[in-house]
Amino acid sequence: MFRNRIKCNMCHFKSLSQAQLMNHYVRTHRYDPHFNVTCASEGCRATYSNWDSFKKHMKRKHRGAAHEDPIQNADINLGDNGDLGDQIQIDNRPDDAPEYVQELIGLDQVQWHAVKFLLMIRDKYRTSNVAMLKVLSGSEHLIQEYASFILSQIQEAANPNTNLIHVNRVQELLEEFPASSVFSHVSTKTMLDSFLVSSLGMIMPKMVKVGKGWRWKRKPTTKLVRTIHCAYSIPFLQCLKRLLQNPQVRSCVDNPKLSRDALKTILDGLYYKNSAIFSQHVNSLAIIFYYDEMEVDNPLGSKSHKLGMFYWVLANIYPEYRSTLQAHNLLMVAKYCHIVKYGIKKILAEFIEDIKVLETEGITITVNNVEKNYKGSVIFAAADTPAAALLGGFKKSVTKTIRMCRRCHTDQDRWRMYFREEYFHLRDVVSHTDHVAAVEDRTVTKATKLFWSRHYGINEGSVFMGLAAFDVTKCFPQDIMHVIAEGVLEVEMRVFLKFLCGNHFISLDILNRKLQHFDYGHLHRDKPSDIHSDHLDNSLRQSAAQMLCLAYVLPFVLGDLKCDDNNLQIEAKERLLCHTKLLQITTMCYAFVIPRAQLHLLAFAIESFMSNFKALYPEQMG
Repeated sequence: MFRNRIKCNMCHFKSLSQAQLMNHYVRTHRYDPHFNVTCASEGCRATYSNWDSFKKHMKRKHRGAAHEDPIQNADINLGDNGDLGDQIQIDNRPDDAPEYVQELIGLDQVQWHAVKFLLMIRDKYRTSNVAMLKVLSGSEHLIQEYASFILSQIQEAANPNTNLIHVNRVQELLEEFPASSVFSHVSTKTMLDSFLVSSLGMIMPKMVKVGKGWRWKRKPTTKLVRTIHCAYSIPFLQCLKRLLQNPQVRSCVDNPKLSRDALKTILDGLYYKNSAIFSQHVNSLAIIFYYDEMEVDNPLGSKSHKLGMFYWVLANIYPEYRSTLQAHNLLMVAKYCHIVKYGIKKILAEFIEDIKVLETEGITITVNNVEKNYKGSVIFAAADTPAAALLGGFKKSVTKTIRMCRRCHTDQDRWRMYFREEYFHLRDVVSHTDHVAAVEDRTVTKATKLFWSRHYGINEGSVFMGLAAFDVTKCFPQDIMHVIAEGVLEVEMRVFLKFLCGNHFISLDILNRKLQHFDYGHLHRDKPSDIHSDHLDNSLRQSAAQMLCLAYVLPFVLGDLKCDDNNLQIEAKERLLCHTKLLQITTMCYAFVIPRAQLHLLAFAIESFMSNFKALYPEQMG
């Protein structure tokens, strides 16, 4: 009688028909982390280890077959009496399964399917515990919403007098609104993106063609084919309009918190207040542009991909909110090799045109049936030293050019002698424009261009030179993380520690032991790494956060510097005082707010530190 039964290859279940087997797959194994099934349709032996792939295969290859209905409905088809029809189930659990698993009924059986669903997510997709909790919370909320909807439909269909409903009507409602209908409109990536764009106003990225190239195509035959080099951008003006629809953001723009006596944001500076664009309107939009580079590596190979990442931030947002990740907006992603090959001007051409529109026409949004127009521009570009040089058209190297600074015309000797701004001839827009014209003059020889390029420290005109509110000589501020934390602080502490260890004030073993047992409090995440002897000659090999932490705790770790030689002890205290001066500069530069009256103190502190450092470590000044 049961000789021709079809056996499930994941458990001991057997059935008389393919439709019953499909029903079993849907009811029992759709969330099984070890899902593995072979299609039993005539002439088809396709094997799948993923339920979704198997479901798509049945719809695509065997649509209309009788055994495809359970896959289509993804529900348990119960008979009128609540049994499983003529389905024969010899043993649905392994012999060694726990007893409580074999006897599950009702809610316990549903919970068992929930366990298998969570195990599938955790084991098959390597999901973290935090993500598992998010999935669990989201699933609970979704089930509650679906159950509430079904309950409301049942209440509407019930007899208003008796408040009763026939079980067949309930079955009809469940068939009319199956569980699969919850995701029917977002079941694919295309449908989900379409829903996000139409209903939630999501702005889709677009491809920007920057050039063409050649590449080898290996299949089906090896040949050289033409390829298009692209970058991907998110339309700036659309994103800005979308951002201004937020009432909290709009409140920050319309009600700026400006300070007269202190510097707290970029809007408190004289450049913003004296700019022809920003000073015309109280609610002018100030855009902070940010560029950085990153590498994406394959852990199983040696090939890496270097990418250029472009971001923007609305500076009008109050600083306590602007420092969050949500306030930063992605503008564009491009391969670094394409940026170098085609130039930063071509990559950012569309963004620059959008900024020009923002400067002249502005953008208009409707708030409570009232149109409001906002104008603005880029107030500064944030980047590390090489990236700022790339954006500004300056020389990246500070050693192979005569004018290495993008703020002034100092040379290799003058910056070692003077340490105040008034001793240097600053760059300005007029002279910089003339210098760019000399470098880009097509009527002169290549050698002449190279001479002027090295003399002025300029490679080309900046991509931002066409903007009315952007001064190339002022709007590329120094990156204090690299200049101070990974620059001056690293050099000063390295030579200071080398002096102390070389003159036996302290050994590296004792220093590392003290650093390991020091109570860092809220700085425990930035605890410095051990310092080795070779680090004192090359680099301390600490991150920027570790360098700041080490700089502030170092005086407490060292304690009293004692030595039998009085001259060495005096010199050690002078070097410790030099380190303290650098800490004062670091504190003011990293301060959340600084009074205007203290700006001259910062200039004095820098001059005092540099003079002291030059006297103590003349070999470090070159």
